[in-house]
Amino acid sequence: MGSTSGSVAEPVPMAAGFRFYSGSLRDTQDLGRALGSILHLGDLVALQGDLGAGKTALTQGVAAGLGIREPVTSPTFILVAEYSLPGGGLLRHMDCYRMHPNLAGTEAEDLGWSEWLADADSVLVVEWSERLGSLLPADRLDIRLETVSDQERMIRMEAGGVRAAAVLQQLAAVWPG
Repeated sequence: MGSTSGSVAEPVPMAAGFRFYSGSLRDTQDLGRALGSILHLGDLVALQGDLGAGKTALTQGVAAGLGIREPVTSPTFILVAEYSLPGGGLLRHMDCYRMHPNLAGTEAEDLGWSEWLADADSVLVVEWSERLGSLLPADRLDIRLETVSDQERMIRMEAGGVRAAAVLQQLAAVWPG
């Protein structure tokens, strides 16, 4: 399950999604860039993985794929960072790590979670998304990043609805690109 020339290998079909091998930080960002180029306003990407697994690196790539040129950093201490998209709308990058596991839903609602979902005026990327539990919509792209070594990651993607399945299908068709 290695990678030749350090790039992300061809996606491997799974029961309800795909898994991608990333040999480096750059590979993870490149995969995010490809994903970002496919995402539309109203899409939600739910990220999971341990500290340092590459959630923010993937989000940096998503931002680049959406056309955002400014630096993207982890919003761990501010909870949500917003970036303007060139064609209108926003990338909302949310980090639930510092939210209390039993209160994350309340904290998310206080930030405007329900309005963000209803308005569909943004692409939402949520780190530590598992803390939101039932607040997550069914139609979402779940991405789990697992550390293989200091540089290597296994990235598992599963579609949770029709739109997310279309995104995943498009990504699998163009990657590696």
